[in-house]
Amino acid sequence: MLALAGVRVTLGGQAILDGVSLRLRPGGWYGLLGPNGCGKTTLMRVALGLLRPAAGLVSLCGQQPPGRPGTVAASFGPRLLHPRRRAWTEVSLRVRALGGDRRAVHAAWEETGLADTRVRCGDLSLGQAQRLAVVCALAGAPRLVVLDEPTVGLDAAALPWLRERLAAFVAGGGCAWVSSHDLAEVERCADQVTVLHAGRVAYDGPVSTLTGADDALRLRSSQPDLLRTVLVEAGLPHQRYSDGSATVFGRTAVEVGRLLAARSVPLVSMYEERRSLDSSLRDLLAQPVVVPETATPGPAEPMERRTVSAVPGR
Repeated sequence: MLALAGVRVTLGGQAILDGVSLRLRPGGWYGLLGPNGCGKTTLMRVALGLLRPAAGLVSLCGQQPPGRPGTVAASFGPRLLHPRRRAWTEVSLRVRALGGDRRAVHAAWEETGLADTRVRCGDLSLGQAQRLAVVCALAGAPRLVVLDEPTVGLDAAALPWLRERLAAFVAGGGCAWVSSHDLAEVERCADQVTVLHAGRVAYDGPVSTLTGADDALRLRSSQPDLLRTVLVEAGLPHQRYSDGSATVFGRTAVEVGRLLAARSVPLVSMYEERRSLDSSLRDLLAQPVVVPETATPGPAEPMERRTVSAVPGR
C-alpha cells in the first residue's frame, strides 16, 4: 500500500525527517507513535503527496503520490471541517464525490451518530466532529486510510465504534495507518507500529516484539512451596514474589502447563505477563537513535525519486 525509503524533509535548514523508511501492506493495522514534534504528521503528509521530501523514494499504492481518487483517504482531525457547513452536507459531498448515491449518503450519515441533519460542523462537540471526520475518510471504501489522532475527543461509546470500524476495514483487505498518543488503544488494535524519535525511525515492527508479549508467564498456585520446588528442579528461569506467585521466562504456556500437571501442582491462574506499550516506548525513546539503511524498493511497488526545487513555489 505504501513504501518509503530514505525520506528526508528539511525546514529552515533543520531535518524534520531524516532517512525514514517503512512499508505498509494490505490487511494491516499500523500505528505511528512518537513524542510531539517528532515528525509523525509530516511523514503522513509526505506519504499522501501533500508535502514534497527533499530526498527519498515514495510509492503510494504502486505509484507516485498522490494516489488515485477513492483509493487513499485521510483525516487530520476535525479542525479541517468547515465550521459553517452542515454536517449532512459534509457527508453528502464526500460520498457523492466518490460516486455514491443517496442510499450510500444515508448509510454514512448513520455512522456519524448524529440526529440533526441541520447541525453545522462548528456547533459539534470535539468528539462528534472527530467521528464525522473519520466517517468521511472511510466513505467509499478506500484501500488505504490515514488517520491522524482519531481518538482525540471520542467518548467511551465512540471508541468501540472506531475500533470495530477499523477492524472490519482491515479484515476486508484495507490498510489502516493511525498516528496516535492513545497507546492503550494502539496496543490493543495495531498489528505493527513505527516509532519516530527526532525525525528518525527508532522502531518498526510488531507490537508484540516491542512489549515482549510472549516472554513471561505469571503463575499462582494454592501450594506456592510446591510450585517453587518444581520450578527450581526443572531449571526454569523464573522470579519469585513474596505472595508466593512466580514469573517464568522464555517458556510457552503449554510447556509450563504440562510440567506442572505432571508434578500435580495445582494452579490458581496462569497468564501472559507483558510490559505495557507505554513503558516499552519510554525505554525505547531513552536510547540513542540509529539511522537505518535505506530500503530497496521491491518490483511490486515501483518508486520514483522525488526532488524539491530551491525556488519557492516550484
